[in-house]
Amino acid sequence: VGIFHWNTNEANTLWLTGWIPTMEDQYLSACLGLFLMAIVVRGLGGINIFFTTWLRAKDYNRLPIVVSKNKKVTSSNNNNNNTKIPWSPSFEWITDTLSSVLTTLEYFLMFLLTMIVMTGNGQYFISILLGIFIGEMIFGRLR
Repeated sequence: VGIFHWNTNEANTLWLTGWIPTMEDQYLSACLGLFLMAIVVRGLGGINIFFTTWLRAKDYNRLPIVVSKNKKVTSSNNNNNNTKIPWSPSFEWITDTLSSVLTTLEYFLMFLLTMIVMTGNGQYFISILLGIFIGEMIFGRLR
């Protein structure tokens, strides 16, 4: 297990050996870039769910359920055995492809951020955590 370091003169490689910030302004730019990348990662999950729900809205209008006055969701078939009807949206090329692309991009960026945390650089770690926090504040309600 490594230790986190807090200075700029250690090996602070960002994914490739050519991406090593050597001056303070490069280092701050790298921290800002990681911060923004973490915000984008949090946003992709919410945007994915938002667009998938929006694209499937026409299917949700066809659900065989009724909401009664006491806010209980029951089947519109009035079955006496009180079983719920399982429902899954049908496969749609555009919706499911968009969802898959956004999910893949989200996980790809998350893995890249994980690689940066594994370098043990404390400033990078804090930048990523702050980005996740701000991104969740902005996009968390979309999930």
